[in-house]
Amino acid sequence: MAIFLGLGLGLIAAPDPLVASLGWFWVVVFAPLSLRLLFNIVRPTTLALSPEGFAIAGIRTKFVPWSKLAKAWSVRTPMHTHVFYALTDQTPRKSFGLWVFRGLPAEADGYLPPFLRTPPVELAGLMNQWKAAHDDGRA
Repeated sequence: MAIFLGLGLGLIAAPDPLVASLGWFWVVVFAPLSLRLLFNIVRPTTLALSPEGFAIAGIRTKFVPWSKLAKAWSVRTPMHTHVFYALTDQTPRKSFGLWVFRGLPAEADGYLPPFLRTPPVELAGLMNQWKAAHDDGRA
């Protein structure tokens, strides 16, 4: 990715306006991706399970109490196996558009990154076990 960013920076200095505009396009596309990759290297995404709930920390930190978790399950896609989770008290959604535009199945409210150490199938089962053991029913 850094190679494409460097190539884009090199093309910006080209005398031909078409080549320079291609360089600007590459910089606009690859600079944010390079920053995200760098941030993920410096602060990788982690998952912490506690008796209160689970926390996903990375670029942003999100905490979900066990009482808000309806279920967790794994889905195999062509690239990775993902762990999805559904929250309680959410409006029913049966729209294919959520899968296309948010990248989530219609019943999912979020997902865990595919690069955690625990295999996704085991992680979904572990999260459901933690929910069963620590959910006291309070919202």
